[in-house]
Amino acid sequence: MCQLVELATLRSADEVVRAVLRALGGRERGGRTSTQTLFDVLAGRRLLLVLDNCEHLREELRAFVGTLLDAAPEMRILLTSREPIGTGDETVFRLGPLSLPGGGSCVSAVVCSDAGRLFVDRAAAINPAFALTPSAATMVVRICHELDGLPLALCLAAARTVAIPLADIADGLSQRGRLQEMTGEAPLPNQRSLRASLDWSYQLLDEQEQRLLRSLSAFAGGWTAPMAGAVALPEVSEERVESLLGSLEAKGLIVATPGMAQRRWTLLQIVREYAFSQLADEERDAIKSRHLASFRSYADEADGRLGEPRTHALVDEEMPNLRLALEWALERETSSGLHIVASLIRHWILSEHFDEAREASTAVLSIPGGDAALSARALVHCGAGVVGMLTEDYEAAIGNTRTGLALLARVDDDTARARCLQLAGMVLILTGLDLEEGLRSIDQAVELLRASGDAVGLGWALATLAYGAGVCDRFGAARAAYDEFLRIPGVSEHVRLRTWAEQAMAWAEVVVGSPARALAHADLALGLEGDWPSMTHFQGLCHRIHALALMGRTDEALDEGRRAMTSARESGALQAVPGIELGLVMAEFMHGDLGAAGDRARALAERVPQAHTLALLREVLAEIAIARDDAPEAEAHARELEGIAARTASRRQHALAEYLLGRVAMLRHDLDRARELLQSALGIYAGLASNAAPSTCSTGWRWRQWTRATPSVVPVSREQLRSRELGWGVRRAGR
Repeated sequence: MCQLVELATLRSADEVVRAVLRALGGRERGGRTSTQTLFDVLAGRRLLLVLDNCEHLREELRAFVGTLLDAAPEMRILLTSREPIGTGDETVFRLGPLSLPGGGSCVSAVVCSDAGRLFVDRAAAINPAFALTPSAATMVVRICHELDGLPLALCLAAARTVAIPLADIADGLSQRGRLQEMTGEAPLPNQRSLRASLDWSYQLLDEQEQRLLRSLSAFAGGWTAPMAGAVALPEVSEERVESLLGSLEAKGLIVATPGMAQRRWTLLQIVREYAFSQLADEERDAIKSRHLASFRSYADEADGRLGEPRTHALVDEEMPNLRLALEWALERETSSGLHIVASLIRHWILSEHFDEAREASTAVLSIPGGDAALSARALVHCGAGVVGMLTEDYEAAIGNTRTGLALLARVDDDTARARCLQLAGMVLILTGLDLEEGLRSIDQAVELLRASGDAVGLGWALATLAYGAGVCDRFGAARAAYDEFLRIPGVSEHVRLRTWAEQAMAWAEVVVGSPARALAHADLALGLEGDWPSMTHFQGLCHRIHALALMGRTDEALDEGRRAMTSARESGALQAVPGIELGLVMAEFMHGDLGAAGDRARALAERVPQAHTLALLREVLAEIAIARDDAPEAEAHARELEGIAARTASRRQHALAEYLLGRVAMLRHDLDRARELLQSALGIYAGLASNAAPSTCSTGWRWRQWTRATPSVVPVSREQLRSRELGWGVRRAGR
């Protein structure tokens, strides 16, 4: 396999790593740097990696290439550069000029030389009337020697054969080439020849073409006709700009490249450098300003179209220009830099370009700005909070989120408020930092986003609301949020947002006691996510393992849990391990391996901070103690669960604590107390009926058994209480 990666527009080693990773189909993931992830992708692969235009990154590539080859010994790297990068084991293949026409008849000499054949081929492609007559061959020989057989120079000269006789081309190059040699402006003959060819081609352009070519050097990675007009010739019609671009293309000075939406052009790096050198200082400043304004506007418009197909790919296509605009903004106009990052932050998060988001956010937030662009600064902080959470930098996630919310208190813009609240709410809920504040933020965001028409923001907020509502026992609200999400045109097909929505519902259905539904949601999320070992992938596996366990498919759950644990550890996704262990606790518990489930649950309870996870672990531990007739331990775990319920204000957890305490009372033969507690638990669950089926995560099927016997809040008789197996499906240890 061969993979080409173009480096001309890149500025740092980190950008090179990300470019190679994306070219190979890899994705960034939490807990791993882009370099570590790239090493994972390359492990064991046989690959020829071609890095094109490397000369401006020699220092960065020197260390990177060696490290890359150490990590992937079956890979080979081919670099194209004007000079070696200087690694110790580098093999250099110097590509000299093409062979020149020698002696003999001119036609034969041209045909037998590489330079002559290239010139004739390009001239014939551009000018169908071109014929290699003896007189034409004489001129071709002169041109090839004047240009020292340099391919680019030959192509530029051949492009002129449509309008200029061969003799005039040869004479023009001879005069300009000899002058450059005598003045000694270029140190090497091939550089003098190339400069002569570029000078000659440039001087033949009319004034408008020259201005356009100079201005196009401000672009990185290409442009469309509207972009060229906005930056280079703002006073000229788009039709005229397209005509001028066609003229420069025909003359070989710009190159048409494939574009995803519109026709695009680019400059070869050597031509770009030449054109940029022709800019006067004041002209350069004006073009930079127009480029910055144009791509600030592009970023803002793209942010509003993220729900449309291919928008993320189109933004990635323009990323070299957006990076350049941000670089210029940081030099001269901080507020524009903040606006660009604020507009791109959602794209970076949803495309999983976490490193770029972090670097750009850090760069713009490190520059003091007072009240300038306050709403953009708040949005960048909140976006950086989400990036921190998704990359498992929780300190940065919480710090940025808190700062963003503090700034938001001084912002009146409803659009900015909605987006900040949506991003901040996601961090507050998914980290478990403050569920109530997170839900308040998301509820406010949903109302504002509905009014604003921001479909992507609304879909994102609804997916987060579904998760938060599920965690907080608002199961009706979770399902309503999910159903509304599915009705948003385009957004429900957005892979990343749909994955998050399915994950949210998988957890909610696990908690509500609907394992078949949970399994369906988990499998859909995993299908969208793929088998890339990301945190989202492992979360889907956790929900799947949990659902399988509750469905009684415990052998499958255990097998998948063990494989997931191995994969998480091998891939370095250690933050996923607690979630997988939670699934294994449930699988072991439902399988009847109470010793293993208890040991794992106790160890996990010491390490996880999330209240909903701790509640589930205390429930399992209480059930295990009850199965072993250990009333004191069962009561201790039930009391812990009761305390968690008080902190989270969860009526479901409170009902579950009372249910477990009622079971403890049954162990102690205190049937009056058991009746009181179980009656209270049933009453609470009756009140939750609009939001949840009468079931819970690990005891859902047992609650269903109980409520079939007592379908409403009715007195529970002492005879019912004496039937200690009523609603009790746990396999008793040793019996």
